[in-house]
Order: sequence, then C-alpha cells, then structure tokens
Amino acid sequence: SLVDIARAAGIKTAINRPLNAFTENGLLRLASYEPFLTYMDKSEGEDLFNSCIEKIREKLVSQGEDEDPLSLPMIRQFSELYHDLPTEDAVQQVFMGHFFPLVARIWGGDLSPEESERFYELYDYSNNRARQLLSRRAQDFGDQALKAGLLSESDEPLQIKAILTYLEYGFDRVLVGMKRKIYVEQLKQFM
Repeated sequence: SLVDIARAAGIKTAINRPLNAFTENGLLRLASYEPFLTYMDKSEGEDLFNSCIEKIREKLVSQGEDEDPLSLPMIRQFSELYHDLPTEDAVQQVFMGHFFPLVARIWGGDLSPEESERFYELYDYSNNRARQLLSRRAQDFGDQALKAGLLSESDEPLQIKAILTYLEYGFDRVLVGMKRKIYVEQLKQFM
C-alpha cells in the first residue's frame, strides 16, 4: 500500500479530516452528535416555525401590509427546508444567507433581542435536526462497517473507532477539525 511504501522510505503519513466523507446521499460525518443533541420532535419545530410566521405577520400588519408571509416565495421555500437540512453548514447557509436577512429587512434592521429570540430558537431547532440526521446516518454507516469488519467492536463513539482504524492502517497522524470542546475531550487519548 502507499502507506507501506511511505514507511519504507522513512516518510511520515498524515490523513486530513477523515471523519468527513461524501456519499451519493451527501456529506457523512463519522461522528456522533449525541452528547450535545437536544431532542425536539417535528411538532415542536412546527410550533416554533408557526410562532415565527405569526411574528412576521404581526410586523407586516403593523406596517400596513396584509400580505400572508407564507405567500412570500422565500418563506414558502424555507417552510419546506427547515426541518430536514442535511448539515449544520446547510442550516447556517439557509438561515444566515436568506431567512435572517429577510427577517431583518421586514423589521428594517431594528429587531430587538426579545423579538429575535423565537427566530434563533428555530435556528437552534434546525441545527439539532441536522445533527440528529447526521448522527443517524453515521450510526447506520458505523453498523454496516462493523458488520463488514472495517471497524472494531467497542463502546467508543464512532469517531474514536474510525481514528483507531486509521491508525491501525498505519497512518502516522490523523488530522481532525474540532469545533467544540467535547471533541477535544473525546480525542484527548490520541494527544
């Protein structure tokens, strides 16, 4: 293998961000978000969405407009997306790039922290949903990898099992991106 050839030549090997994989179904992160998931079902998300739409409706009425927010193409499209965005990056793109600017435009950029609270709760909900979907896909992949003998059976989180497997393959270093303190805590054993 290339790793064996590098080792024979005295070359150290590193694998960069191997916990991110792309499949025909999009991004697959070989990690579990379980430690920081807040479980909310779709009905709670729908309640949040509806309360945000009601806030927008009230603001439009206070400005003398009687347009139904759900008739706005961006809101209508958003209503179909916010439940099942596939990644946190997608959530950020949709909210920061489209939804929040629309809300700010409706408020004229004068949105108080109290007025924005429900919108950020909806953002948190969408992030949690994305994490749940990613965790579920990762768990399915992990189960398949265990059955195929690609990962070792253990009680460790999937990201630990994956890193251990890469090290067993002979890579000298595994470079990972860690955005949260919990990731650092989970991976301390490798430092």
